[in-house]
Amino acid sequence: SRKKKKASASGKAPGELLNEAFDLHKTSRFEEASTAYKAAIKGFTPAIDAGERSVVDTYALACHNLAYISHHGLSRTKDAEKYFKEATRVSPKYFEAYHNLGQVLLDTGKVEAAIEQFRQESTLRPDISAPLLSM
Repeated sequence: SRKKKKASASGKAPGELLNEAFDLHKTSRFEEASTAYKAAIKGFTPAIDAGERSVVDTYALACHNLAYISHHGLSRTKDAEKYFKEATRVSPKYFEAYHNLGQVLLDTGKVEAAIEQFRQESTLRPDISAPLLSM
């Protein structure tokens, strides 16, 4: 039997919160989207901690999107760095997260760390990333 995902304090399941976050994100309501993404991430965390592979991609996407709006919409680079790192931790083949983490690190003057993220990205997607590293 399938386990039902635990509802948040608002009574909404993590997937429902994630859908709300997507909608808010698409309409540039970044502060509200940030809150919804954080609630979804919190809701998915017990399943991630329990090793449930079925939610990894969804959790990583929520972390990535929260990081993206933290960086581009809210200018919160520490949050962006934290959530991009979490996305790569749980989903080590998520090449977009490595790229975006590299951008955040570059934007904050952490050049060597940024290059390392771009190198990791290039091992996952050499067709896209490798030419950038040779510039």
